[in-house]
Amino acid sequence: IIKYLDSETNDDIYTSKTINNLSMGTYSYEAQNVSGYKLTTNSPQSITLSENSPNATITFYYTKILCSITIRYVDENTEIDISNSQVIDNLNLGTYTYSYIEISGYKLDDTETETKTITFTENNTDVTIIFKYKEILGSIVINYIDNSSSTALLEPETISNLKLGNYTYSSKYISGYSIANSPTQTVSLTSDNPNAEISFKYYKLYGTVTLQY
Repeated sequence: IIKYLDSETNDDIYTSKTINNLSMGTYSYEAQNVSGYKLTTNSPQSITLSENSPNATITFYYTKILCSITIRYVDENTEIDISNSQVIDNLNLGTYTYSYIEISGYKLDDTETETKTITFTENNTDVTIIFKYKEILGSIVINYIDNSSSTALLEPETISNLKLGNYTYSSKYISGYSIANSPTQTVSLTSDNPNAEISFKYYKLYGTVTLQY
């Protein structure tokens, strides 16, 4: 009888073989290749049949092949992790598909796919996949407007490549004008709205002339 057993559970992982009507003598047998398992005992194994021991059992032990995958989420420019990696262990041989995750302040790089598929084989049991992201950068345009005519008093200022967050700016002094709205304004740049505008509005100052005759 030839058995193929899991070394941890002693369960059959392949159908046992029974070879009958053998003459007395020595026999040698090779282990069976079992998908998803690796052999942990020697192969081949030999037994000797005699009048005193006409029956024998050969047992081949195997361990299950378990795989692991590491999933990384990195900044496309720095290759630095921007979220904790995921490590998934004790996977069987086969094909698996994993999806990217949403990360605040970042979006998946344009060249990346939203899912990635890997296949574990007996020679490839530890795999790392990487999702690359690019940081979401915003901009703020600051306008300086005549309140009565809605015309620009100064060229608009554009501030680019800003990280997401809150920004506060103060109005500028413009000769002959006074600020008509709040002299400081705060805007929030978010993933949904990374670009914003601020408008400082001014009114014109008029003086008084006294004529004497």
